[in-house]
Amino acid sequence: MKSLAPIAFCLALAAALPLGATSPPVLPAFDVRSARMERSEALYLERLFELLEVVAITHRVTLRRLVGDAGDGLHVEDHRERVEELLGDVQGLRTPPRLDALESLLVAAVREQGDFLADWQRARDEGRTFDSQLTSEYGYHEGLHASQRKLLDAYGRMLALFPRESDAHRRAFHHRLCALDLACGGAAR
Repeated sequence: MKSLAPIAFCLALAAALPLGATSPPVLPAFDVRSARMERSEALYLERLFELLEVVAITHRVTLRRLVGDAGDGLHVEDHRERVEELLGDVQGLRTPPRLDALESLLVAAVREQGDFLADWQRARDEGRTFDSQLTSEYGYHEGLHASQRKLLDAYGRMLALFPRESDAHRRAFHHRLCALDLACGGAAR
């Protein structure tokens, strides 16, 4: 996953996201029937992916508000509430034991993204620019970096846990995690 500078990402998002668009990008299929993993793991991943796609849409609608001036989109407080509900649903799933660490990584990554969005909203409320949320050392928000590292780690774990999965399923893993990754412009996909 190649990172875009947050400003470039936001500009790309603003250009790519029509007013009111909330539909998710078309992602490669994850087909439970053709999965080469245990059925309980495939069913869990199918539901996890569904919930994470809703998180990605929620990010997208919130970014729409932060990028625009018209107040379009979802306010960050509403975003946090909705995402916490979704994460509660994730944590309420019957997680196969081998996937506990994966789930923990994904939940932590999503929460760090929420912190980034809250910092951005706080800056806007105080009349500061988006750039004020970036560190001078890295040019990125550390929470955004930490989230991306967790998503990359999650992807690596998925590949290690499921080495027999088809290329199509590996692409499905990759694209679903990319859709969550604000640092690589995933919410704009």
